[in-house]
Amino acid sequence: MAEKVQSLARQRAVEIQYQHKIKRRDWAITQIQKVWRGFCERRRVQGQVEAKYETGMRKLIRDKNVWILNRRMRAVIRIQIMIRRFLRRRKRMRELERIRNEEDTKANMEAHDMENYRKKLIYKSELEGWFAKRKEEYDIDTFHEGQTQKQRSKIISYRRRIQYSIKEELAQQQRDKEERAEAADIDLWLKTWDETKKRRYENRAVECRFALISPETPQQKELKKELLKKIKLQIPLVLKKADKMKIPMEIPEAKLIATDEVIKNEQELELEIVAQEMHDAATKAVAAKEAKRLKEIELDKARKKRRVKWAATKIQSAARQYAARKILRAKAYKRFVKKFDAATMAYFYMDMRTHKTQWNKPLCLGSFDIDAKDHWVPLKDNDGDAYYYNPYTWNMQWDLPYNTVLCDVCGPHGFAIVLLSNDEKFSTIKFKEFDGSVEGSLGTNFKRIQEMNWQTHSIALKRREKGLDLANRANDGELDSEEEEELDWIVCARCDTELSTINCVACNLTFCQPCFERKHKNPPWTNHIHKPVVQPEPKKKLKKQGSMNSLMKKQPSRIIIMDDDDESALLDDASSSVS
Repeated sequence: MAEKVQSLARQRAVEIQYQHKIKRRDWAITQIQKVWRGFCERRRVQGQVEAKYETGMRKLIRDKNVWILNRRMRAVIRIQIMIRRFLRRRKRMRELERIRNEEDTKANMEAHDMENYRKKLIYKSELEGWFAKRKEEYDIDTFHEGQTQKQRSKIISYRRRIQYSIKEELAQQQRDKEERAEAADIDLWLKTWDETKKRRYENRAVECRFALISPETPQQKELKKELLKKIKLQIPLVLKKADKMKIPMEIPEAKLIATDEVIKNEQELELEIVAQEMHDAATKAVAAKEAKRLKEIELDKARKKRRVKWAATKIQSAARQYAARKILRAKAYKRFVKKFDAATMAYFYMDMRTHKTQWNKPLCLGSFDIDAKDHWVPLKDNDGDAYYYNPYTWNMQWDLPYNTVLCDVCGPHGFAIVLLSNDEKFSTIKFKEFDGSVEGSLGTNFKRIQEMNWQTHSIALKRREKGLDLANRANDGELDSEEEEELDWIVCARCDTELSTINCVACNLTFCQPCFERKHKNPPWTNHIHKPVVQPEPKKKLKKQGSMNSLMKKQPSRIIIMDDDDESALLDDASSSVS
């Protein structure tokens, strides 16, 4: 029974244990299921949450991006607005600054123009003053053949004033030099006497002391005796002075003081002697100077007497020199020509025989001068502006001279000497100065000389000028052997076949009698001055020149209006072009 109960108890215990295990297994399974279901639910919820979170985040990001984009757009729009405002403001500022700069620049330019205008006026005034002063200096010191007696007297008086001023200046310099030399001599003299005073003053003291101590010569012994006497007389005076001043003093001390006072008195006496010697020397020098001055006065009087004696000879010599210089000047006027060089603003002289030039005036002219050619020369100032100068009158002006025409090519820097027709066809040579402006010159009735081309005419004209020059010099007897061989007859400038008998000064041409009468029968040619042409004796037979008709047929004719002032330049150019 017990075993049965024990078996039942053990069965019950096993059953209870088994049930307990089953319960625990069921609980474990339930717990596992709970945990799994919780885990799965958590994963599902987490997935939903994450999906919702991701959806929300994407929405937030999208909204954020949209917001950022909107903000950016608004920012861009605002920036654009600000930039446009800034650009408009900057444009307005730049426009205002440009206007202000233009106004400032305009004001500065106006001020600069006014300053330049003022400087230009000053420069023009200075230039005119320079030319006027140059002309005045030339006119006041240069003789010309056409001057009146009053003008020459004025020049002579001016030269005398200059000579007198130079003489006075030299005399004043000589006087100043003499005064300085005299002052230097006086200073040296005073310095020498001052040194003498000082030396003798010191030597007297040394001499007195040496004589008191150890005399050697009889003079020193005699000086010692005199000094001892004076010292013996001076000792009581020194003691008396010491008593008055209540100074205790012994005899040896008084003797020393008396010795010093006596020696000093001797030095003062020596100074008086030197002063007297100095006065005597000065008196002697003054007397010598006065004697020298009187001697110079006597010499000057004798010199004046001698000058009076040879004054007549001097006047005769001056008269002969004047006549010789007059003849020499007349020959120089024929041989030399005065011209103006615009590059150097100076005159030069050309020898018509040798064609050599020189800057200096020929010495044979002396105080006289040759008149330059009366014409206007265009010049430029530092700014390139044109002004005009007349070498004959030495006058300058800024305005265009009357009776001149400017060149169409070089403008205000050259005068016109040739006028061509509109179609540039050359038909006739014309000679006459322009009268007024271009329009006035075009309407002028020019005299037609002869139909020929310019080269042919230049050759003939140059040949005639050379022949006329040789003829004039042959009449004066100034030709050499080579020039005599080149001498030829002078032919008529109009017909070029007959011999010339008349030289027209105004036309600067030579004519035969019939041609001269035909050309000068009507005014204004009737008033031309003329003189006869003397034909020289040629070395070779006359070779009459043929007519120019054959030459005219070879080359076309041209219209040329030439100013007489520039005819020589054109002749040189034409001859070079022909050669």
